[in-house]
Formats: sequence, C-alpha cells, structure tokens
Amino acid sequence: MTTNKPSATAAAAVPANKNDDVISIASGGDDGDVIEWSKWPESNPHYDSPHVISVVCGNSRYHWAIHDGYDKDYFPLLFWKTTPLESPLDANEDTLSKYLPPRAYEMLGGPSFKEEPTTAKLIQHITKQRIPCFHIYMVVTNEDSFEEIPNLFANLPCRFIRMQAVDFLEDAYVGAGADRCANLRAAKHLYGNPALVIDGGTAMTWSASDEKGQFRGGGITPGLGMKFRAMHENTGKLPFLGNYQVTERLKQCMDSEKPLDTFPTNTVDAMCVGVLRETALNLCALTKVWVDKTKTYFEQNPQPEKEGEQDEKGKTNEELHVCLTGGDAEVLEQLLMPNHSHILEVTTSDVPTGAKIVRHKNMSSHAIGHVLMEKYVSREKLSPLEVMRHDLMGLRVLNDTVRGTIYDLQRGDDIAKDSCKVKYDDGSDDLVDPATLYGYLMAFHKSGEDSSFADLEDEGRENHKKIALGGAEKLVEMVPAIKSLTTATNKRPLATDSATPGGGSNKKAKTGGPSAQELKEIALGTRKTTPKSAARNLSSSKKKAGVPAVTPKPTKKNVLANPLLFVKRRVSKYFDKDLYFGVVDSYISPDESMGEGPLWHVIYDDGDNEDYDASDMVTQMKDYEVNKEKDAKKK
Repeated sequence: MTTNKPSATAAAAVPANKNDDVISIASGGDDGDVIEWSKWPESNPHYDSPHVISVVCGNSRYHWAIHDGYDKDYFPLLFWKTTPLESPLDANEDTLSKYLPPRAYEMLGGPSFKEEPTTAKLIQHITKQRIPCFHIYMVVTNEDSFEEIPNLFANLPCRFIRMQAVDFLEDAYVGAGADRCANLRAAKHLYGNPALVIDGGTAMTWSASDEKGQFRGGGITPGLGMKFRAMHENTGKLPFLGNYQVTERLKQCMDSEKPLDTFPTNTVDAMCVGVLRETALNLCALTKVWVDKTKTYFEQNPQPEKEGEQDEKGKTNEELHVCLTGGDAEVLEQLLMPNHSHILEVTTSDVPTGAKIVRHKNMSSHAIGHVLMEKYVSREKLSPLEVMRHDLMGLRVLNDTVRGTIYDLQRGDDIAKDSCKVKYDDGSDDLVDPATLYGYLMAFHKSGEDSSFADLEDEGRENHKKIALGGAEKLVEMVPAIKSLTTATNKRPLATDSATPGGGSNKKAKTGGPSAQELKEIALGTRKTTPKSAARNLSSSKKKAGVPAVTPKPTKKNVLANPLLFVKRRVSKYFDKDLYFGVVDSYISPDESMGEGPLWHVIYDDGDNEDYDASDMVTQMKDYEVNKEKDAKKK
C-alpha cells in the first residue's frame, strides 16, 4: 500500500474542513500542477454538474465510476475496470476510447450520444450541457502511472482532484491508505460503527474502525494471486495457477461437497490447500478477535432503542456486519462460511460465529459519493465573491476564432488577481486574467457557438450566450479596472532605462497597467492573441509526457517552452536602490502580426505592474532566489 499524503508543502496548504465566512469553491494548485490535492470545499463539483467521475487506482486494476450529480446524492451509476494506464500514452490514437466504455460516452455526452465513441465527438456533445466540464476524483494506491490520467482526458476540460485518507476518516494516521479509509467510510454508511472491512485485492488488507468511527488500524498481507505467483516465480518447477484455474477447482469442491485434502498427493491441490488454508485461518482469527471485542463493547455500552431508519451518524453496527470487497471477495466469503463452503477440511473452532459476512463491490466509489455529499456547501453560505467565482465555471468563451470552456481557477488575493483556466475546443490550454476574460465572454456572447454544433437547439445556443453575458456583467461589477473601461484615458507611460543594483539593465519602468486602448480592445473582443500558438498550447506536450509536477528551472529555453508554468512565480527587482517583490500574474501570447514576442504580466506587491519578456523573466526569477529571504509574503 502507498501513502496518500501530500508533501509537507501541500499539506500545509490544506486547512481544516470548516465553513469560514468566506468560502472558496474553485481553486487550482498554486504551483500549476494538473492534479490537485483535495481541499474542501474548493474541491467540490459545480452545483449544476450532471455527473462526476471517480477512479480508484489500484495495483493491478483501475476501478472507474460515473456518479450522478448533487440532486441524486452523487450516487455511482456505472462501474468498469481497466488495467493501469500505459506510460506514456500513445498520442497518435484516441486513447480515451480504450478506457471508457460506450455507455460511459453516452452518459457523459448526453442521451443523444449514439455515435462512434471518439474524443472529438464527445467534446462536441458535452458543450451542450450547462457545465461542459468534468470533475475527476482519484483515490491512489498505485503511484506508477496515475499521473497519466490527465493525459487521457487531455482534450477535455477537467479538474483532477486526488483525495486523501483524511477526507474519509478525519483522524486517519499518517501513512494510512486512502483506499482503506474509503472502504471504512462506506461500511459506516451501510451499517454504522464499529466496522471491519477485508479487501481482497493484490494485497489483502483488513481495516477496523472503533465505535466513534475513528481508524483503529489493520493489517496487510499478500493477496491470493500474489501468493500463487510468488510460488511460481521463485521456484523451479511449481506451475502458475491463474484465477480461472483456482476458482474452477474451488467450484468442484463446493459442488461435490468434497473439500481439498489437507494432505493432497498432486501439485495443484497442494498449492491450493496451502494458500487457502493459510488465508482461511488468518481470516477466521482476525474476524473472531474483532467480533469478541465488539460484542464486549456493546455489552458494556447498551445502545438506546432507535425508531425508524437511521442516517449514517445514527447507525451502530450491533449486528456485527463484516464487509468483504475487492477482486477476491467472493473466495474470501466462501472461506468464512460454515465448513469453509466445503473448500477445506475444518475443525469446529475454525469458523467464527456471531458475525454477518456481507460482500460489497465498489465500496471506495460509493465512499467518494458520500464524501462529496458531506462536503457540499449551499450557495447561501457563499460570499458574493465566491458565488461569482463559482458561476464562472463552465462558461463558454471565444478567443479570436477558437471557443473554449472555463474549468478552473488559480486564485489570487481577490478576483482581479485570479486567473481562469480555459480548455479550448482544439485541446489547447490557457490562463486568462479577468480583463481578458471579459473580452472573451463578450465575444462569445456576440458570436455564440460555431457551425460544428449545428445540432444544438436554438434554446441551448441562446442559453450559452446569455450566461456568458451574465459572467461578463459580473466581472464589470467586481473588477474596478474593467468597470472603468469607458472612462480610461491614460496611456501606459513610456519605458525608460536605468541601472539596477541587482545586476543587468532595467528595461522597463514600473507602469500603471494596460492602456485605455488595450482595455477597450479586450472589452470589444478585438485584442489579438494566438490561441493555437505553440508557446501557449500545453496540450501537445501534455498528451505525450504530462505536465511537469514541479515548475522547470528558470532558463530562457524553459520559459519559452513552458510559458504558463511560470505564472504565479514570485520575482524581485531593484528600482534605483529599492527592492520590490511581485508575482507573475498572467501570460500574454505573442502577436506576430505586430512583431511582438511573448510577455508575462507582473504585479508588484505595492500595486504597480509591468510586462516582462523572456530575458526579464529569467533575470528577475534568479534575482528572487537571491533575495527571497527578504520577501515578506514568503514568510
């Protein structure tokens, strides 16, 4: 089992799950990572999302599910399993169709999706929905290839949220597997506390919670398949017994009621009885210990009588349900039945009494739905600012001739310093500041969807345009720079050169922001950018090799190759003898028609701002490394 615990830096950024006065509902990772650690309620789905996706990344299988939306309790509707993702994914094929069954395409794309399952057609269909983007929740036990999941959905607007053990059990010990905690959470929902869950996966685990639902602990041992494989791989002559061979042999024993001889005279039976007897004795012993302790607790703490059906918090597991899950759950269940279901020879003390053995599939998927319901925050509890941030999610935009969807935010100190993440319909990505976003929303309001969505009904087209206009109007209300567009008259001051103590030349003086003409171009949607530019299009590299987990070193080559990954970096710069700190706020793609190269907009902590070119970026990021201990915001 692997540890589902973020790094010290990430962990420090995850606050307690409390509803403060100002609640955030949309937030990207500050470091630009594609996969976010869960942080509630920021990681909640959009209220209007018709579905969410979950995936439990196990050692030998990925367990996927599509869940209903909030109005139906995020209940999982469709389940399927795949092998772990290939690494790297083949960018020349529509790899998504390898991992999503046709029914999944239909559910995600809407009931009218009856065509061949391809990503291009799915994109066309999901844009008809009010929220044409997906939230994908991940429980990870296998670290090897889960980072390929964003590449699988590279052309779709998605948020990827990795859930933690404490999401399911708040007191989970450091190092507890998120999958084990998820299983206990599902057992609590089904039967109440205390709970015992035995998971027959690649590794067999057992996990217990106490009467308060706190993680008591558990154990880990090789699973059935691992034991059979180990005997074959570590000996010279023992054969490999696959799942089919073993289950067929067990079926023969149960049908004939002739158990495996404890002293067999053939190799296959000798291997089966060795593995199964060891497993059965372990299961029976640990179940008996749990039953005895749980019985003693209830005898010493009689529970009050309860009337009617109880919710999760009111349930107690007085009937001593023991939950089995995982790929080997059916075999484990038979081993815990009276007479070991005639699979093994038994003595009267082998099988525990008093427990109700129950088998459940997809417990972790159900637990994810329970957590999403628990973390749900109603609109009434959100501040106006957070309502606005929430409502921007899923809006359609138009950048020049390319349409896209807002699917996430990188949060600043306020809405004016936020950056919206946009996934364009051609698969490229963008980070957009509020002023630019206003222009994109107004452009979409004017033009709407293009001819490729001919089958989108007029009402749907008008609704997309209407909500884009609503988003633009809210930006005008809340961002002063946009609100003052019609009255802005001051041009940006000319750049001047001056020597700086920090080394190098000061190519640009600090300025007061975009000129009135630039803001008007943004508002009218006439400011030119290059949405398909190689510098801004992260999807081509992301589909092949994934977005780096950490920001690359500040070299000119890296800055030009990965321009968006340096957004939100801290910088420092000397003006005369004074040192100023700031943050890279946004990226401005090159305008080749005007002979302009790429620029990065920097906002200094005192409110002034200017644009850096690639050389400036390298110089001032390196300067920050020298001066970062003086940075008050870092402290």
